Amino acid sequence: MATYITLISWTDQGIKAFSKTIDRAEAASQLVAKFGGNSKQYYWTMGAYDFVGVFEAPDDESATAYALALSSLGNVRTTTMRAFDAARCARSSPRRPVNARTRRTIGYPRGVIILRCSRFGKLGQGSRSISGDLSGRFQSAARRAALGTGAR
Repeated sequence: MATYITLISWTDQGIKAFSKTIDRAEAASQLVAKFGGNSKQYYWTMGAYDFVGVFEAPDDESATAYALALSSLGNVRTTTMRAFDAARCARSSPRRPVNARTRRTIGYPRGVIILRCSRFGKLGQGSRSISGDLSGRFQSAARRAALGTGAR
């Protein structure tokens, strides 16, 4: 079964009935069972969300139906995300292409640049500025093409 994490915020109605929160968590466990899933853990949290639930469901449709049924009771608003463990993540991670002749993995071709962004607008250590590194190469290549001199 797939694992899901639900971030839950109380509505005004849910806050008013705070004293029944343990009972409502048990009712949520019974509700997920109606959709073919099971609840794994619940956490009451401080911060942006009041509650975090971890549950399993047979598919995305069942998880969505459970989240809608839970929210329709009027006590909570939910944000549900599918979660992957390390083994599942490793199975679905993209693999680098392999050269059929040499059986070696293919790296990035020469001249391909991966841009790195940061919140503060600085280039990361080891990164190169496009204007400083490549503009000269492109200008000289354009100059050679215009003059008809071909490759270097």
